[in-house]
Amino acid sequence: MKTAAAKSAASRREKSKATKKREREDAEDEERVKKAKAQEEQQQRDDKKVRLAEEKARLAEGKAREMEKALAGVASAADAKHAVENTEKKIEQAVLLREHEMKVEAAEAERERSAEVAEELRQQLQKQVEQQLQLTAESAEERGRRLGREQHLDLQIKKDDKHEETMKGAFAANSELANDAMNKQSAQLALMFNMYS
Repeated sequence: MKTAAAKSAASRREKSKATKKREREDAEDEERVKKAKAQEEQQQRDDKKVRLAEEKARLAEGKAREMEKALAGVASAADAKHAVENTEKKIEQAVLLREHEMKVEAAEAERERSAEVAEELRQQLQKQVEQQLQLTAESAEERGRRLGREQHLDLQIKKDDKHEETMKGAFAANSELANDAMNKQSAQLALMFNMYS
């Protein structure tokens, strides 16, 4: 028993050591992956900075060439100033033109939106009118049916009243006939009584 328990304990210790070792190796692998990823991201940022600096340098070089072209053949400082002012005016005009184009585009977009809103409102109004007309037609039809039922009921009541009056008249006539018959029978009985008395 002791040998079996000792073997089991040793087995558990070995499994625990193996598990801890595997966990440690996994943590180390994860840390290496994180470091590699961080280095890659840093390299990408550095490359981006380098490309941005190169682009700025190219732009600066291009501006310098444009300025050289603008000032080429300028004989004096006044001419240079005039060339710079002309360039600034051209830039300002280009900016104003672009602003105007943007305003026109915005106005056109607004007109399109207004047209869409107007069409949507028109459709909604048309739908409301159609619904109202349908409700009005249904109400008129319902009123017609109701009036028809009321007229039919009035006619039925009048027929019942007339029938009742007819029955009353017939009952009265039958009562009178019965009374006459009884009176005649009573007279005959009285006459026979007088004859035999």
